[in-house]
Amino acid sequence: MIKDAGYFHINIDFLLPKYTFFPFSIHVYSLSAKSYSLFLKGNNPLDPPKRNELQKIIEEGGIVSISINQKKTFINFLGLNESDIFSQDEIEEKPSEFEIKREEKLKELRENQLNSEMNSNSNNTSVLSHQNDATVVNSSIQKDDFLPLIESIREEVLCFSLYISQSVSFAVGLADKAFNVDNCTNRITAVSYMMAKVMGMKSEQDLADIFLASQLHHIGFTQIEKSLSRKAYLDLNDQESKEYKNHPGLTQHLTRKLGLHVNDRIIKIILEHHEREDGCGFPSRKMGANLEPLSQVLGVVSMAFEYAEGKVTGVKKPINTVCSTISSGGTIPGLELNFNQTIYNNFISLMTLNIKDKVA
Repeated sequence: MIKDAGYFHINIDFLLPKYTFFPFSIHVYSLSAKSYSLFLKGNNPLDPPKRNELQKIIEEGGIVSISINQKKTFINFLGLNESDIFSQDEIEEKPSEFEIKREEKLKELRENQLNSEMNSNSNNTSVLSHQNDATVVNSSIQKDDFLPLIESIREEVLCFSLYISQSVSFAVGLADKAFNVDNCTNRITAVSYMMAKVMGMKSEQDLADIFLASQLHHIGFTQIEKSLSRKAYLDLNDQESKEYKNHPGLTQHLTRKLGLHVNDRIIKIILEHHEREDGCGFPSRKMGANLEPLSQVLGVVSMAFEYAEGKVTGVKKPINTVCSTISSGGTIPGLELNFNQTIYNNFISLMTLNIKDKVA
């Protein structure tokens, strides 16, 4: 990583799609880190995977840059005049297309929120702004409808700063494109996000970490035989169970291979979401203080929703019923609450606010 060195910024159209090899190196300026990093050394191929990676970086606000020491090489190779190259200051003053679109979206969200606040009877009022966390989650459970919660969290994530880290910026982009329907993954993400807040982890980085880990934690299943990933966990034989337990590691491998902007903590959350306090989890049988707290947040929430979806027993159950079972203190195969007391207490208080009296 090189900071405060001499660079000039270029439009990627100077290079693509005409050139694959060039004698100068490509660097990328990160808006979040406010620094430069080497992307591709000169005389190395800008092959399709690298091109896709570079396009993604640009979409997320990164700026393609060339070292000022290679300015003449760049100009001569492309047959340009020096006047064709914008200065660093001129480029930095001009917001990227990604920033422009995001500002337009934020303006729309602020206007919607203002309209909702002016109309107290409006059905569009953000549920996160007017109710406590447990009430919001419990209302979703009772109605078996998590879309209002998902939409409210989406609006919150879309307002995160793009200048904190690449992972926060990635969370903003993913929320915009994928976090808008009521499905099992988004339910797990929404409730894990809320539980992290209840536990005092409210920084945008903390919330982006649990958001991304929850969204990505099962992409490793794409590398496992479909018939196995669709089979109820309790019905797996020994060999199938062994293959199933590879999915956290496969997820880690895929995030690295795809070049996703996830930090080490997000990887740790994903790798440990099946680990348990008593060391009986997988894949590494970690226990106690060695576990990342957010991995246990994802672990307990995903356990409940996957049980409700029938992924554990093969039989679907209403999430309300699953929460009632948990609240009653009953332990059944596939629904073991072997988490530490802090995780257990926060999960129970968040998920079973209005259920306890019914099972007492």
